[in-house]
Amino acid sequence: MAQLSKANNHNLRKYDNKTELISIIYGTDNLINDVQNLYLQEFENARIEYNNKQTREDRKIQNYFEHISKNSNRDLCCELIIELGDMNFWQDKTQEYCYKMVQVYKEQLQDFVTIVPQFQVANAVIHFDETSPHLHIIGIPIKERIQKWNEKTSSKITNIYKRISY
Repeated sequence: MAQLSKANNHNLRKYDNKTELISIIYGTDNLINDVQNLYLQEFENARIEYNNKQTREDRKIQNYFEHISKNSNRDLCCELIIELGDMNFWQDKTQEYCYKMVQVYKEQLQDFVTIVPQFQVANAVIHFDETSPHLHIIGIPIKERIQKWNEKTSSKITNIYKRISY
């Protein structure tokens, strides 16, 4: 949860209010709420089914987002960064030229969602205030049909990428 709060401050430039130098292309200006809402959308039915199978109250999960955030063996969410070009390419480009990347990164995000349906995106932001424009994607890798939950749970991102070849 602390890391998610740091990502919220960094990605959405909460520390300096320079929101004109970022572009939110998916989600809102509150990353924590975006991730919490995605947890509800993705895991609430599985949580209810899991709780219905429990005979002991102390084994029931009241809030899956909080349950995962307290588990040091699990990732609450993951961040991916996509950057096209390097410092040399971007050093002589105008800010207007850099802003053309909004459409490029929107298409990159759409392609990513299509190619990796196991990764559910909560928020995506483009930064224009660093050496090069780049896209920060925050989301949850989803693992289907595990024994304990019978439906789905959050998973480490490495599980997803082992199955993908580019």
